[in-house]
Amino acid sequence: MKTLLTSFLSAATAAVIAAVVVIAIDDDPAPASVPQGSQAVSTVTTEEPEASRQPIAATGAEEAAAPAEPEGRPVLEPVLEEDFDPIAIFEAVGPSVVSIRAGGGSGTGFFIDDLGHVVTNYHVIQGATNVVVIDASGNSADGEVLGFDRANDLAIILIDPTDLDVVPVTLGDSDLAQVGEPVAALGSPFGLEQTLTTGIVSAIERTRQGLEPNGRPQRGLIQTDAAINPGNSGGVLVNADGEVIGITNSVESPIRGSVGVGFAIPSNVLVRFLPQMIDGEDIAHPWLGISGGFDSGRLQIAEVVVGAPAALAGLLAGDELLDLDGTPLNEFEQLAVLLDSYAVGDEVTFNVDRGGDVITIAVELGAWPG
Repeated sequence: MKTLLTSFLSAATAAVIAAVVVIAIDDDPAPASVPQGSQAVSTVTTEEPEASRQPIAATGAEEAAAPAEPEGRPVLEPVLEEDFDPIAIFEAVGPSVVSIRAGGGSGTGFFIDDLGHVVTNYHVIQGATNVVVIDASGNSADGEVLGFDRANDLAIILIDPTDLDVVPVTLGDSDLAQVGEPVAALGSPFGLEQTLTTGIVSAIERTRQGLEPNGRPQRGLIQTDAAINPGNSGGVLVNADGEVIGITNSVESPIRGSVGVGFAIPSNVLVRFLPQMIDGEDIAHPWLGISGGFDSGRLQIAEVVVGAPAALAGLLAGDELLDLDGTPLNEFEQLAVLLDSYAVGDEVTFNVDRGGDVITIAVELGAWPG
């Protein structure tokens, strides 16, 4: 197995399963707030029956999106089974993983530097007035929530590094994750600290409903069959090199436990928004405000949210979107992924077929409401 490192920061459809439970995997999460009237770029054209899921922590049914296959992914050598050493991974990464007590709930986190910054899921600390971090040796310290990215379900906690044994992880490049490669998950399922489970990357580029039923979906998730259970929230998914490629986030299961379908937030998402979270900045994500579907091989707008950026720019129901800043559009999930690469306030340009006439419309992207 390749040498395990402990340095900081290296560079950074949805499965439809009938009648199952969507579980955000902290032990006893605080209830998620639900914004009123928030709409988005719709990534679905049909809705699942409301009774098909009874979410825990993350409310609302999963959006049955079918994301575009990623383009331009490098062809990599497969990781051989003999290169995967869970014992070495646990010895190297285990000291970096912490347990978190937040209000009446609990979860997992991990050190990202030697300054005492700890990453976890937002839903682990959501609504909590006191946060306690417990290291691998059983020492505890009070934590301060510096910032969070609610849409991506990420949060940053700061502890005094002299209070705990601080061992930073190595962040890997989640864009290099391959379906079938072996991975390990470390966390505190059901409060059982320093637990390691193993499996493979089952899929990449998954899209799932976020914390809010009408809010921004989580995209680009890594799916794994490594056992993930309540309490694993905010833990790590690591590759054969011991690099963190994901932050364990949720499971899809008919019971309150793992059936081999777990999800992790890509490490590159964390890397992108980490400086803003540490600085306590409000993190907003771009919003267009349309819904629609595929008609005759084109993206057709079915509805434009009143007052949304799309409406203010003059997009109308019935318009067919041909391209975004020159990139041909093939499906709504592709459009949503492309928009995620922009920032709130950026101007994007669409070529639009309106009744046979091709026109150009520029839209200044707004922020997701709620």
